[in-house]
Amino acid sequence: MRGRLTKEVQTLAVCTMGRDITTTELHLMPYLQYVLMNSQKIEPIKINPEELEILTGWAKKEYITMSNDFKITIQKYFWDMINNILYQSYVLQEGTPIKEVTN
Repeated sequence: MRGRLTKEVQTLAVCTMGRDITTTELHLMPYLQYVLMNSQKIEPIKINPEELEILTGWAKKEYITMSNDFKITIQKYFWDMINNILYQSYVLQEGTPIKEVTN
């Protein structure tokens, strides 16, 4: 099943981000990826308070920058992190071992 927070996904998150992630955080990543490849602006109506808190936390860690009008940019290393996590969670079958972890 795609988009699940499996053991492999958590392992990858710990290896790349240094901590476990939540299901909400995992499910926010494809939206962030989509926004960055298109408008580069978060639509506030499309996120809930928990997701805004996650985005704010990422901004505090300097993974992303987000202006008052929700224009967003991302650090290359964080882009690579979320794409590795998305690949493990959405593309590979559950139980597929992590072959390579990059920072």
